[in-house]
Amino acid sequence: MGLLPGPDELADGAYQAFDSRVKLQVRLGGFLGERLNAPIRLPEASVRLLESPLRLDQRVQCGKHTEHGFFQAGDARVQAFRHYETIVAIMEKVAIFGAAGPIGRYVGRELNRRGVPFRAVGRTASKLEAAFGELAHAEVVAADLSDAGGAMQAARGVDTIIYAVGVAYTDFQLHPKMMRLAVDAAAAAGVQRLVLVTGIYTYGVPQTKRVAETHPRVPVSVKGQLRKEQEDILIAAGERGLFKSLVVRLPDFYGPYTHSLASFIFEAALAGKTANWLGPISSLHEFVFVPDAGPVIVELAARDDCYGEAWNFAGPGEISALAFIQKIYQTAGREPKFRSAGRTMLRMLGWFNPLMREMPEMLYLQETPVLLDDEKLRGRLGHVHKTSYDEGIRLTLDWMRGN
Repeated sequence: MGLLPGPDELADGAYQAFDSRVKLQVRLGGFLGERLNAPIRLPEASVRLLESPLRLDQRVQCGKHTEHGFFQAGDARVQAFRHYETIVAIMEKVAIFGAAGPIGRYVGRELNRRGVPFRAVGRTASKLEAAFGELAHAEVVAADLSDAGGAMQAARGVDTIIYAVGVAYTDFQLHPKMMRLAVDAAAAAGVQRLVLVTGIYTYGVPQTKRVAETHPRVPVSVKGQLRKEQEDILIAAGERGLFKSLVVRLPDFYGPYTHSLASFIFEAALAGKTANWLGPISSLHEFVFVPDAGPVIVELAARDDCYGEAWNFAGPGEISALAFIQKIYQTAGREPKFRSAGRTMLRMLGWFNPLMREMPEMLYLQETPVLLDDEKLRGRLGHVHKTSYDEGIRLTLDWMRGN
């Protein structure tokens, strides 16, 4: 959710990248759905499940939901949160707007693990069925969330909406419009809580080494301004008392089901090809392993004391783009090969491709990276699991080999 277009933001996009030696075509749209049908097949997680530290509701039996792959480890992570037993009951039915994306998938799996009934909402019924059809607590609803009627259909009969809708990277102007529709639908349907999952664009150029939630929101890009407008619509609705609101901000993420420039590094490494990067290769960055995000988002949504605020969820630590690429290739058993496109190259590519035309204004994220401070979140939730880069890279490569 930083410089790298996320899977939701690129869901309908495609681009062609050129340099003086090679013409690359990377199709970003279309194949997300094709890859969602294969089940996760991973070795048993190494994290031992805790059987009864929090006396979970009988609907959520620890260790029984092994179909989730990574979430055997996820169960142990979630049980580390404090006060889970006393707060889970505030959500009786949840709607996930944008459920077919990677964030929506892992939010849904976490809700299912907790035994919370939820509605998975997206545009394509077949993708939703493939992702959620076998989950005991899931209801699948295909709806157009860019339409007032579709948003109302999706919001009716739930008490909480977790909003993780993405648009093509060239269509960011839809973010404020779709948030207004979601807010109006939520208010009309009597929804009590609305959670927005977003990125770091609203912060603009960082004024501190670590960016906390108190950092000014001063976007320096058009996309950042549109994301800020989206947040402001939600925050204003909460302040008017229409419902309780909450914002979760994530950096770039990687892992199963994601399709971003980070994902293409994994694909290039597995194929023994050259990886592509945008901007300086030596600048610091951070990435969240996407299965880690689901439990955190659900935990925040389940706690009344977390509403009315924004929350950062940072990666496991800072890492340079070069080191990240090298770890991926080394774990894949390949010699690292990569190239980087700078501002001039991106402007040239933009002559031929609309998506590349969007990139130069976002290069500040590589030149002056936004590294999140999530001390507030960790202080409120207690222990929060963050998969190390070494483990996350290994698990992602294992998943990709099996899919």
